[in-house]
Amino acid sequence: MKKKTLVILLIIPFVIGLLSFISVILLNITVASDITDILWNYKDNEGFKIREAPYELKATPVINENLILASGNDLVWYTRNNEDKVVDIKRDEESKKYYLYALKEGSCEIVCSNEKGSKSKSFKATIYDNGAIIINYKEYKLSGEQIETIRNYGEYDLTYKEVKLDNYSKTKASIKLDIEVLGNNINSNKVSVDSISSNDLSFDSATNTLLINDEVNGGETSITFRGDDLSSNYLTSTFTINIIKDGVNVYSYNDLMMATNFSSLGEKVVLQTSLGSFRDIYNGTETSLGEEFDNQKVTKFVPDFNSLKNKDNNISLFGNYNVETNSFNFNNELVKLKTTYNDKFLIDNKVNNEVKVGINVKKDFYGNGFLINGNALCFPNNGSIDTNVKKLYPNNELDYFLGPLAYVTIGDPNNNDNVIVKAFGEDNALMSINGDDITINDLRIKSIDDNANKRNYAYIGTTIDVRGKNVTIKNSIISNGKNLVRAFDSDKLLIDNSILSNSAEFNLLVGSNKISNYDTSKEIITNFNNKEYKNSFNDFYNKDTTSLNEGSSANLILEKYLGASEALGGSSVNLDCSKEELYDALKVVQDGLDNLSGIINKDGSINYANNIQVNNTYFVSSGIFSIAFETMFNGPYLYRGLSSTISSVLTSLLSSPLPNKIGGTSFPVKLTLTGNTSFYDYKRKEDIDISSLIEERISTILGSLASSASNLTIDDFFPMKPILIDKCKSLNYMINGQILDSSGNVIKSGDFINTMIAYYGGGNNLSMLVNETNNKDHMSEKIEVNLLKESEPYLNSNTIIQLLSKCVLFASGFNSFNFITNNEVNKENIKLDEVPSKEYLKRNLL
Repeated sequence: MKKKTLVILLIIPFVIGLLSFISVILLNITVASDITDILWNYKDNEGFKIREAPYELKATPVINENLILASGNDLVWYTRNNEDKVVDIKRDEESKKYYLYALKEGSCEIVCSNEKGSKSKSFKATIYDNGAIIINYKEYKLSGEQIETIRNYGEYDLTYKEVKLDNYSKTKASIKLDIEVLGNNINSNKVSVDSISSNDLSFDSATNTLLINDEVNGGETSITFRGDDLSSNYLTSTFTINIIKDGVNVYSYNDLMMATNFSSLGEKVVLQTSLGSFRDIYNGTETSLGEEFDNQKVTKFVPDFNSLKNKDNNISLFGNYNVETNSFNFNNELVKLKTTYNDKFLIDNKVNNEVKVGINVKKDFYGNGFLINGNALCFPNNGSIDTNVKKLYPNNELDYFLGPLAYVTIGDPNNNDNVIVKAFGEDNALMSINGDDITINDLRIKSIDDNANKRNYAYIGTTIDVRGKNVTIKNSIISNGKNLVRAFDSDKLLIDNSILSNSAEFNLLVGSNKISNYDTSKEIITNFNNKEYKNSFNDFYNKDTTSLNEGSSANLILEKYLGASEALGGSSVNLDCSKEELYDALKVVQDGLDNLSGIINKDGSINYANNIQVNNTYFVSSGIFSIAFETMFNGPYLYRGLSSTISSVLTSLLSSPLPNKIGGTSFPVKLTLTGNTSFYDYKRKEDIDISSLIEERISTILGSLASSASNLTIDDFFPMKPILIDKCKSLNYMINGQILDSSGNVIKSGDFINTMIAYYGGGNNLSMLVNETNNKDHMSEKIEVNLLKESEPYLNSNTIIQLLSKCVLFASGFNSFNFITNNEVNKENIKLDEVPSKEYLKRNLL
């Protein structure tokens, strides 16, 4: 084999090893989607008179025709809080229509949902006989998708002339009401205040407006209205609202910017409208950005600005769009924050170390069940499909999120054209929680529109990046991000009563930026053939040793393990040892690089950087695993470019700067799962794809090689998935089944596994899971994958493939990966396409 060919192949694993889970994307994993919305013409509160004839219930599902519609998406109607049986809902089997029967006076909630419960809307039904007072918001109606029952309203509205830093004033908010007095012989809609539970509000009867008073305590206020006419003064109705002291109401995207990005101190945000994408608001057409595998098109939605999907919907556009220039203004609105991840390589090479953030939250955020969809910012709407790798890439001039920062590169990091390998650090984020003691409540947030192929999630960033301590995210639905929630050094984070759904990588990625650096005072001791070798740290890890055959060094051990010299036709490394002795020596190499000082105390207890709790939360459809414990990769290559063959190859062929002591040992995280926390993350074994950008960058090189190596896949030389799957099979964890679309066609079939939790390997990972959930008996124990000792049976006899497999660990490190999946419990009753209903979140509040 030519030396250049081997050199090229030796580069390949470093992308895999360095990126591994950090930058994984799915190659061509097509997923079915649910309906995106439910359209109807009901107000938040509707009155129904008792009568014999029923009322027909009408709603229309919104279906994205470009996506595969999953099964379980027919609309159904039902009631909530109907203990007194004030209504009955029946379905006519012939017409398939639903009808409401008003039986007796009272109230309840009417819910329209898809069958599986992942999408639903509700309104309050007031059933009356002689009369009723029906109260609604005149402006900014509720979304119908809120989890909490009482609407939050900020004490203030914002006033400003232009979007500019701190260029706003706050005025007392007012709330206009739409009041109807229904019933027989009712002559007037006028009402008066019968009672009020606090001094926070007053009522202007001339305009039916609630006024927030000068002195506000905050909290719930209930106002009882009485009919203000002889024909209606026997009627009363109570209206309840929760006033957020010091909160500011957000009615538009610019309001949101003024309360977050353009406020130095930040404001308590109280969202009063949804901020959606073109697709959420308008009818329109699709234009193709190109074709991927199997002629599958990637499309961009082109809106018809004269055609609203529903004029009654309380929604406006996320972003400032200029019709004349066909562009948004995000470059002048987003915030750039210095990465909190390891940026030593970036600083050493004078590379940008800032990430982009769409919404920089500094104080509490009340969502009221409204939606934020960052598709215009996060998705590469102006990108194109690369014809070689069949993947959507952003336009560097017109798109905004261009991928995460580099952690380390092979090739010049200041010249993207010369970068062969880029390992990723921190990514851009739609929302950053940038402060302590912040609560995010009742928010629906998604990075992009629903998309059929997770391959297109590579550049869309993190949905919520938690940078503060004592943060709470509750009653929220977070979806459609590369990672959904990233929490590094986010001590006392609580994720409560929420749904995290549909990521390209992980729904929850936890870790720490706190690193224990190399302990160069260590003495390193190795043993070969009953002979002990003692070296100082610096001598042991010095790759510039003049002779590999004198004594023992990390370089000698690594070169022996790699065997590259023999593959090139040279002499073998002069180190006589058994395989077990070599494995023991490699463990010494790794243990020397790992530094547990400050992490493990003398009594054996562990100092955790973060304590995180997840309560009553549901994880759905990750790209890889639902939860990942990250740890810093800490292979010898990251220390000083070890081994000598690898560093020689990279510097001579690519003029690439070698990493210089950029590894380390991450402080661990303690994660506690409680309550009804559950995982709905079943994948076929072939859909657990840990491929990374490595293959995309060098696919043309591989394709040009006239050898079997050009057909390599990651599983050939990084067999983590095959090892894991075989262990699950031997434990009888695999579930054979199939998933259907809405027409009954089989979308996927085969052996499935519930991909719950992954622990990064390579570096030392002492993170701890405490499982106190109500269904913990459905979760497996840790499944260890030791690539150093377990890879060999999965590799063929090809010398190059064996070399590649060994090279991977030089970058990542030699410590094991660990996984938690489903086990055998209740395996036969599992529905592979089941998802959590939003009703679960409602019930958890009772």
